[in-house]
Amino acid sequence: MSQVGENIRKYRNTARFMLGNLNNFKYNQLVEYKELDLIDKYMLHETYNFGKNTKIFYDEYAFNKVVQALNNLSNVLLSAFYFDIVKDRLYADHITSQSRRNVLTVLYHSLIILNIYTILLSPIVPYLAEEIYDNYKNIRHKENDSVFKLGWYDLDEKWNNQLLQQEWNTLKHLRSELNQLLEVARKDKFIKSSLEGNVELYVNSSELLHLLQNHGNVIHIIAH
Repeated sequence: MSQVGENIRKYRNTARFMLGNLNNFKYNQLVEYKELDLIDKYMLHETYNFGKNTKIFYDEYAFNKVVQALNNLSNVLLSAFYFDIVKDRLYADHITSQSRRNVLTVLYHSLIILNIYTILLSPIVPYLAEEIYDNYKNIRHKENDSVFKLGWYDLDEKWNNQLLQQEWNTLKHLRSELNQLLEVARKDKFIKSSLEGNVELYVNSSELLHLLQNHGNVIHIIAH
């Protein structure tokens, strides 16, 4: 029971982060998919996978797989990865800047997905489902007075980008390795925090070099 309570708390915190940053965000401020940064497109790809997979899991009554997918999206992909990387864009960039609107666009779509899996869990956590819906229905301009009156959300097929997933799997692995090295340096008191680290990459793979060049300013992102 304690683990169930912890999971629900994390779901709520994920929703709260999205809702807080989407405050005063309007639908007409959404950014076209082609204009999004690569990391934003990658997050939409993961959101697409989540939406597709959970529908299959529920059709198969594989409720344990739904919970696993929910935990992975909330805790690993959103909170520990995407939210951590885009915080600077959300809090430091100008409120109407393109970079900030890119993040809000992803949060807007991810929030819809958050509502989907909240709907799927609503028989178990109905109050949380209603609380989330009550706070964002004005953003979506929905007239339904209850989360239980919503239908299934249609995922945008252009979010599905397998090549981008392969590239970001490599970049996430690189990010993990860099963070481990920075943590060792911090423990050995060479630096006080990871932000003080100055990392030099020596690449012996033309494929990896090409990947990093294509992603432009990805270095400062993955070494965040």
